[in-house]
Parts: sequence; structure tokens; C-alpha cells
Amino acid sequence: MKDLLDIDDPEQNDSKRYMLISDPHFSRSDVDLLDIVSKVHKYGEEHNCDEIIIGGDISKDVEEVSELILEDVFDGFKIVKGNHDPWDPAELYQEIRKKAPNSKNVFIGKKLSWEEGKYGDIRMSLSHKPQEFKIRSSTTESPYDFLDDIILYGHSHAPFDRTMGEGSIVIGMGSVFTNYHVPYKDNRKMAKRSFHTLDIGESVSLEHYDFDRDILIERSVYRRKAKGFENCFKEIYQDVLEEPATGEVLSYA
Repeated sequence: MKDLLDIDDPEQNDSKRYMLISDPHFSRSDVDLLDIVSKVHKYGEEHNCDEIIIGGDISKDVEEVSELILEDVFDGFKIVKGNHDPWDPAELYQEIRKKAPNSKNVFIGKKLSWEEGKYGDIRMSLSHKPQEFKIRSSTTESPYDFLDDIILYGHSHAPFDRTMGEGSIVIGMGSVFTNYHVPYKDNRKMAKRSFHTLDIGESVSLEHYDFDRDILIERSVYRRKAKGFENCFKEIYQDVLEEPATGEVLSYA
């Protein structure tokens, strides 16, 4: 694998940016569907995301799931089926093709793996449940040396990123429906709902946002060092107001 070097601003580099969301549970409320879909499209466009990755537990209805697909915003779509999703991946693929007939990158399944060959052989895998990778959502250590450089999962509704094994980046994507069971021990203030952007380029950069206010919660930049990735930059918000004042710029770094 090509070494990944620390960079100051991933937007200034030739990188690929993913929007990561998980567990919207559309079937619980039509209001939630409209709210989540509109924000996903808005944030995807504002953050210049190339593709969207969806970690499962979306909806029982493939037409509702396909509402997240907007070809004018995202060039590609990677979706895994959750334990509350009864549809067959082939059925959803057909529905999405109606909305994105020109997209070259539509991948749907129970578990996905792919490589970002442009920046070296960075192998990424996505599954709804962390157990697919023999990890638990709250763990920070693993006896396993994973084949994947970046592991993404949903299911736990816990936004939690860390390095495990011999340096694999493991990302719990949290939930855009509600976050809970966040496995932190230092009393961090966390968003009720959240999403991430993931940049793959000369470095790997992960940004974690409050889904309701688009406020940056934390940013992690990883670089390749010795046997694995090192988390070399992280900021955590502690003093963000619960409700921003009218006219306040909704960003925090």
C-alpha cells in the first residue's frame, strides 16, 4: 500500500469524498423520511461528496430507500442491507437504476468490499453489523489483523471511529435517525443524529457532523506509519450551544 501522508486540507487535494450515513429507519415515520432525505441531499451537495455510502436499516420499501439516490448530487452509491430491510438487493438495484440510469457506480449487497486503486491499494469494506468483521461496536482492541484498511458499519447507532488490529481504520457510522450507546468514557458531548464525510487521497480524513445543525463535531486525519494508521489530529467539541443563536454560522472547528 502507498504511504498515506498527513495533509492540512483534503479539499485542496485530488481526493474522493464519501458521505457516510446509516440506520435512517424510514418506515417509522413519513416525516423522518422527508427530513432525512432533504438533509442528505443538501449536505451531500454542500460538502462536495462524490458518493454516498449507506449502512443499512433504511426502509421496508425499496421506493423509500431509492429516495436517497440523487444522481445530480452523487456520482455513485454503495448500500448494504440491514436486519430491518426485507428487500432483496437485486430488487433495490432495479429501483435505483430508474432514478440513476447513468451512474456507473451502484453497488448493493449484504456486505461490500472494494479498493481505491487511484491512491494505492486501499481496501475498504462495508457491512451493516460490526459482527461481520468479528468486532463489537464498543471495542477498541482486536486480536485480529484485518484484511481491510477501512471498515465501515452501522447497526449500533454509535458514531465511533478508531484504529484496530494492525492499523485498520474502523468507523461506526452512527445513525441519522438517533444515536445511542456511544461507547465513550470521557463524557463527550455527542449529536443526537450524525453523519460523516470520508476523504480518501494522499491521507485519510474523517469528519463527523451533527446531522441536525451541520456542525463539525470532530475531525480525524490518519497517516500510514510503520504497521498501520495513526490518528494524528482530532478535535472534539465541548462548548457548542444546544441551540445556535439566530444567524450564527453553523460550523465549528
